[in-house]
Amino acid sequence: MAQALNHRGPDASGIWCGGEIGLAHTRLKILDPSDRAAQPMQSASERTRLTFNGAIYNHRGIRKGLEHRGVRFRSHSDTEVLVEGYDEYGESIVDRLEGMFAIAIWDAARSRLLLVRDRAGEKPLFFLRLPNGGVAFASEIKALLAVPALEITRDLEQIGPFLLYGYVPPPLTFYKDVEQLPPAHMVSFGRREVARPRRYWRASIAPSRRYPSYNEAREELRSRVQDVVRDRLDVDVPVGAFLSGGLDSSTVVGVATRLLGRTLRTFSVGVDDPGMDESNDARLSASHFGTVHEQLVVTYRDMPSVELLVHHYDGPFADSSAIPTYLVSKLAGTFVKAVLTGDGGDEIFAGYPRFVGGALMEHLPRWAASAGGWIGRIPSFVHRDRVQEMVHELGRRAAALKRPVERSLLHWLAVLPMETLLALPGTAEVGGVLEAIGRLAAAARHPLPRRMLHWSSIFSVEALQTLLVRDRHAAADAACFNDAPFSDAGEQSPLARMLLHNFETYLPQDLLVKVDRCSMAASLEARSPLLDSGLIDFMGQLPDSYKINALTSKRILRDTFADVWAPGTLYRPKRGFGVPLERWFSGPLRKQLTEALRPSSAEIYRHLDRQVVERLLWSEGSQNRLRWHQAWTLWTLEVWLRQSHGARLPEAA
Repeated sequence: MAQALNHRGPDASGIWCGGEIGLAHTRLKILDPSDRAAQPMQSASERTRLTFNGAIYNHRGIRKGLEHRGVRFRSHSDTEVLVEGYDEYGESIVDRLEGMFAIAIWDAARSRLLLVRDRAGEKPLFFLRLPNGGVAFASEIKALLAVPALEITRDLEQIGPFLLYGYVPPPLTFYKDVEQLPPAHMVSFGRREVARPRRYWRASIAPSRRYPSYNEAREELRSRVQDVVRDRLDVDVPVGAFLSGGLDSSTVVGVATRLLGRTLRTFSVGVDDPGMDESNDARLSASHFGTVHEQLVVTYRDMPSVELLVHHYDGPFADSSAIPTYLVSKLAGTFVKAVLTGDGGDEIFAGYPRFVGGALMEHLPRWAASAGGWIGRIPSFVHRDRVQEMVHELGRRAAALKRPVERSLLHWLAVLPMETLLALPGTAEVGGVLEAIGRLAAAARHPLPRRMLHWSSIFSVEALQTLLVRDRHAAADAACFNDAPFSDAGEQSPLARMLLHNFETYLPQDLLVKVDRCSMAASLEARSPLLDSGLIDFMGQLPDSYKINALTSKRILRDTFADVWAPGTLYRPKRGFGVPLERWFSGPLRKQLTEALRPSSAEIYRHLDRQVVERLLWSEGSQNRLRWHQAWTLWTLEVWLRQSHGARLPEAA
């Protein structure tokens, strides 16, 4: 099991067995590289053994409190703070922790195992309940698959939910009986305990009735961001940062360079497509901050094999931005052992265009939805100037509306430049703009939870009912995972409900999985200052108007850190982080894609209707702009299905 996770910690390893429990650890030395910080670690009282993956950013403050209670430390590691903290406080130590972590604690006095996962879900933790009442657990499923005696089999009933969301909703996985511990949950196993995961924290995204003035909020935000970046710079190894040139990574890098007082090394990745490439923006920002900047521009020739990526994910995955994330992680890993990232900024500052669109759709009149649907059916070859003219005409019609709210909400179509339209969800070119408008309009007919599902799904619930060969209602049944955060948000505003939904679904199940697997494949620790729980709760209490103002997203972030950023950063349109799948799949990679998906012998056709796949992906003149993302999703599924159970896949190159 430990050998299967060597990429997560190649610097050292340790194993401890004590009768009914065995713990193993592979170590990436970030803080206190001495052997005194080796894991698994035992407390001074010998009552507690612990192994954990991640970092505790407030370990120094907890250490001081423990020292005041008479605890003496042998190292300056966060691991020792954890093990002694549990000895002193019990499981309530978890409430004191700020960090990213997957923790396993063996309490010898109680013969009890406690598993804990961090609040946002940055670090993974999987477990398998054994027939004899025991449990096996690991940071990645491949460690469990490495033990033949566990006899793990695939759960093919999860194909439907996967094709809906792009991931398997927790606590399930693609393997029967293997569970993922959800973020902000803990579970204990003991002789007299029924092991049920329980939540210990939930993001508070509910504007308070008593909130600071806008200027006061800006001052506190600036102070908080400086504090969380400073905490994540507390390492004993070289540290760098990912820099895209966007608002979030520019904020983190800008603050970090001021705090460090020395040169920071930054890393970026571009693609061979002018409409998607951010490398020039990153280069300008790096020059402004005075960093030592490393970057690469990715072409289809650089794409790692799908087999290799499926190996690191332990299954299929729908997010093709894993390609550049993997490559930039490999680049960074040759220079540093830890990087800061801007992950979480879109979630807490309301950065995604769908947040603006979701609020607008609450008031969109029916005729506008119908017109938007008509625009979505315009052929993609229509020139962009003509598209902009038609879209703006729809906006100008808003002037005739009698209701002020509808008039003001639709007027934006008359003034938006094409560059902003291209930033709508699912767009990278004119055809993408057309379909995005159509999808936005079609979704306006649904309640907010289903609207978000309509925008974010890989295949719609309706499409899956014809695509799946069996269990055609599995995707509809899985839609409850999408709805739960909206129910939990109660009567909050549409924006607050969307923010909580995104925080509890897409962020931990897609974005953070991608960052963890790709960075760990390069033996690189990725640290995300903007996912600090105190910062999340602070932003959650602020009113919607501090986050979105008319069509301006991330309002308070822009107004707080504009003086830190490079000139021009404030006005850069938001670009998705990905690769030009349409150009690659319709050109140089078409042969590989068709060889994987077109043969009738392909494994996916044991589960999917081949004629439906042909119609969606290959029919001439198809206006399905999502088909290239769907094709990528199916390709990864096909690769995973082809692999014989337990087969060893290529190691990282």
